[in-house]
Amino acid sequence: MNNNLKKWLLSLLLSIPIIIFYCAHFFYHDAEHRPSGLIQSEHALYMIAAKEYQTGNAALLYQYPLDDDSLSPKIFFQLPIFILGYVWKWSALDPGFILSIFGMLFTLFTMRVVVSLLYTVLPEKKYLTLISVLFCWGGGLLALIGVALYFFKFNNMVSSLDHIFFLDPGQGWWCLNFGRSLIYPLEAFYHFLFVLSILMVLKKAFATAVLLIVLLTISHPYSSTEILVIIFAWASMEFFYVRSSWLRKKDYIFITAALFFQIIYYGVWLRHFAVSRIISQQVALDWSYKIWHFLPAYSIVWLLSFLAVKNIPLLKKQFISPVNRLFFCWGLFAFLLSVHGFAIKPIQPLHYTRGYVYAGFFLFALPGICSVIEKLKDKKSIFMKFVSAICIFIFLSDNIMWFYLNSSYNKTGVLFTKGKQELLDFFTKKSEQGWVIGPDHSEELTSYIQLYSPYKGWIPHPILTFNIESKKNAYKNLMLQQKVDDRWKTYPVYLYLEKHNVALYQHKILFPISFENDAYIVYKIN
Repeated sequence: MNNNLKKWLLSLLLSIPIIIFYCAHFFYHDAEHRPSGLIQSEHALYMIAAKEYQTGNAALLYQYPLDDDSLSPKIFFQLPIFILGYVWKWSALDPGFILSIFGMLFTLFTMRVVVSLLYTVLPEKKYLTLISVLFCWGGGLLALIGVALYFFKFNNMVSSLDHIFFLDPGQGWWCLNFGRSLIYPLEAFYHFLFVLSILMVLKKAFATAVLLIVLLTISHPYSSTEILVIIFAWASMEFFYVRSSWLRKKDYIFITAALFFQIIYYGVWLRHFAVSRIISQQVALDWSYKIWHFLPAYSIVWLLSFLAVKNIPLLKKQFISPVNRLFFCWGLFAFLLSVHGFAIKPIQPLHYTRGYVYAGFFLFALPGICSVIEKLKDKKSIFMKFVSAICIFIFLSDNIMWFYLNSSYNKTGVLFTKGKQELLDFFTKKSEQGWVIGPDHSEELTSYIQLYSPYKGWIPHPILTFNIESKKNAYKNLMLQQKVDDRWKTYPVYLYLEKHNVALYQHKILFPISFENDAYIVYKIN
């Protein structure tokens, strides 16, 4: 078997948890549910943006689809959205299915780059398969601490083992370790470009690395900021302080140019437009994590990093290598970005986690990891083999337990019930454009209607919706006074209500009924 085939097979092996997760979404449900292809409701917004290309409204730059102004400028471009939009347009496949295939493909591509990276930094290929598994699917102690607290503190207070992830931000959906982040299709794409950029730096192909960073810049501001801060900090240290021969002057200029492109693109050009400034204000949220979140999450890789530099000779040996200095910068600056609220106004600090902190410190700790594996391997007793198995389980426990709990029957990803699918079909069959209004806290379903039909959601997202307060007031006036907002008078407008919400359903709506099933009722407002 040739070397390249071995790498692809190992990459496929590493991708299995993600593939199983998607299989659970598509096949592990009853006949009353239909898989949407969306792992989270937020993913509908990605495909709503991609819809701008699918409908022909955009050729290269697209108009922000949650902006109500029909004259809003076409200034936005994100590479994965561009790809998804045109695949949707040319294939006419279901948008959720396209997104799922996109995610699984880039999961495989990301794992393939990871394998190449580990081949590069482990020239003797010792323990490569085990280290690959630990890198991609290792984690911290969040789940084990949660299990201990569940049985010894909360067992009489909660009825579900889901509570074991209460220390993990978003019940583990923020993905503090590397592999789990790939459940999100766009994150798989970002991780692919991120890790490939690192690999190109390791191969001293700086022009290619900078090109990949630019592609990441026009794909996602958070991941591109992270890779630029890491690479620029490392390059500055190498060029000015260490005076390493690893990179040349022109390489440093390329990296600096990429940083300036990021600043000009997001900080100058996009901010010239009001719509971009509004979005920047909307996303400036203090989504942060505390020490009791990140200490258990990174405790294992931090301990292994310490083992790699536990004495002066090891410290000198570790930091004499530009590769190890790069990995240290990766872990350190990714962590500082993930807690940047301590220094500046926080803008979604958790977006800088996504396994990047874990990955940087894991790679920095490789000498310590290899040392531990070597010592455990030398012990031939059955007891030491048992200890080795326990250590590996602890390392993998966060992901083992998370995937077990989140790949459950009728609950993996976004599944449409029969009633919800009938509601979507009602709007999908329409050809005219208009507004669809849903009850409070139904933004997810409203966004699905906007995705699959020509109708725009009145409030499709609790944070990113434009003019949200005035829209909430318009909905309130409609429900309490049957008042039709002036913004609805020139378009077809529908209101849907959920029948199980008795308080809403008992409102005396005077408008004609256009659709009704066991779960929903739709009124024609205009």
